[in-house]
Amino acid sequence: MTDTDVGVGGGEVPHWCGFFDAGEFEAFCEEFDEACASFGADGQEFDGGRVVLAAGAYLELRTFRLDRLARACREAPQEQWGDLCFDQVCAWSSTDAQEEWLEQVPLDRVRASLRIRLLDGRLRYQGTGPDDPQELFRLPVADGLWAGLVVPAVPAAHDGEPDLDTPVHNAAALAWEASPQALVAAALANLQLEPGVVERLAEPTGVLDSAGCPVVATVVTGGRGSAARLLLQADLEGWSAPFGSMAAVPADDMLVLCAVAAFADRDRIATAVAALARDRIRAAEPGTRVSGDVFWHREGLLSRYLADESATSGGTGL
Repeated sequence: MTDTDVGVGGGEVPHWCGFFDAGEFEAFCEEFDEACASFGADGQEFDGGRVVLAAGAYLELRTFRLDRLARACREAPQEQWGDLCFDQVCAWSSTDAQEEWLEQVPLDRVRASLRIRLLDGRLRYQGTGPDDPQELFRLPVADGLWAGLVVPAVPAAHDGEPDLDTPVHNAAALAWEASPQALVAAALANLQLEPGVVERLAEPTGVLDSAGCPVVATVVTGGRGSAARLLLQADLEGWSAPFGSMAAVPADDMLVLCAVAAFADRDRIATAVAALARDRIRAAEPGTRVSGDVFWHREGLLSRYLADESATSGGTGL
């Protein structure tokens, strides 16, 4: 049961916002719930002075206190409450305070914490370009696949707010005065220090190769960031097949991999890998999803595979 006080104008209100009267508390809850609706988080009870939002690099559910926001609303005209609530929910969900912290600390403070994260390259803000200071830092791996960075457990601006795994944005990377390649290399080196346990599961595709044999893919899973480590460092069985391997990255901790033993089979194998990837993207947590594209690794290069063509797009040896 929530503790209540008598509000400033009479009527019971939760003790954490006793500066409201009952009508003001009701209005605050309505404005805040409307703000949460823009982020798919409406319909919660706020009597306990907390809200649960998906936040951070992986959109994990975290709990935020409402007392500071409620007091800011109480001190502002009521017609401004909607904007105040929306701005705060947006700031919490977008890790604004944590990103500001990253801009202010030296690289040496976070170098050992940097983690790699694969991205599909979409921009997070409308009207910006990939080099905009507020867009995510990224380094191309192949056409449609990028390497980004995450710093775990970045501190919040205020006591009582959660630390969040925070994506590195361009402004922070520029402040650190290191090349993109050096930052990604540092993150990969950090991953090498962590346990590299992965699981490999043979997955029938329902497709036959040109010799009439069943095509069997391998679904490789591990801890967070394992897809980047395994893909970028080619640390997988199957890369040495005669015509390379088709791979998809449905989630941050998962690869779908299938060897290409005959050049004539490349299209059917790519189609089979894409189907498996789509199924796993749907099942993955939203904050861990990466891409449904298929990539061809051969002769040391990783490129997005273009079906029905012998060419590939955007290869790199990162």
